[in-house]
Amino acid sequence: MKARVILIAVLVSALLAMSSVFGIASALDDILARGKLIVGTDLTNPPWEYRDPNTGEATGFAIELARMYAEALGVELEVKDYDWSALLPALVAKKIDMFAANLSRTVARSTKILYCDAYVIAPGVAVAKAGKFESLEEVNSPDVLVNTTTGSIFVDVAEQLFPEAELITVPTGAEQLAGLLGNRYDVTLTGKFQALDWMKARPELEILPGYLMMDSFAFAVPYDSFKLWSSFNVFLRMIKLDGQFGKLYEEWFGAEWDPVVIEHGI
Repeated sequence: MKARVILIAVLVSALLAMSSVFGIASALDDILARGKLIVGTDLTNPPWEYRDPNTGEATGFAIELARMYAEALGVELEVKDYDWSALLPALVAKKIDMFAANLSRTVARSTKILYCDAYVIAPGVAVAKAGKFESLEEVNSPDVLVNTTTGSIFVDVAEQLFPEAELITVPTGAEQLAGLLGNRYDVTLTGKFQALDWMKARPELEILPGYLMMDSFAFAVPYDSFKLWSSFNVFLRMIKLDGQFGKLYEEWFGAEWDPVVIEHGI
């Protein structure tokens, strides 16, 4: 009997410890109790996340996806705006509940945060003034200034693909675009969707032939927020099945969402 009591006590202690480790009684419960989901993002990255120029409100594909999740939970959405390089530290410090943006997944980042399921595949591209380059190979030259955002996956991509070029980083996507238009650098690296958005009203820009790499975007939560992670993944899979995700995708990108066989259709 005594041994059984000790065993039960050990199992209860283990379960309590697991609850702490996996955030079973923390992040999602706190969100529901306060009635608000707090997400962090960088509102300079259309079409993913930006401020509506007419209303000043946060919007974009990633923001509206986060808003749909908040509505599914029955809570409000609060959007906190950060420079891109400050977002990961904010999530680790739990200043936000969720990193909601066009966040690339990397092994290095996965040691600090818990990635949710990917929500889209997004190739990386190089953007320059039309006619400046004929190929990506021409970018790898000592007299070429390559740009991207500080702390983004494209910093590593630039160093790997264009080691001969000079790399310049800026804090936000808005500065990235402004610098390219202002000839402060020759080429900038970003995702294909963002590049296409830039080019809508700027015919002087073009995407260089070929992809830099294939990327996938996902939201992320603190490492001990397992319950929140699980809940969001269930939500994401459900809206992909019932058509809501496809409707959101078509609204923002003007094309039909075509699921692939990787990772539950992204």
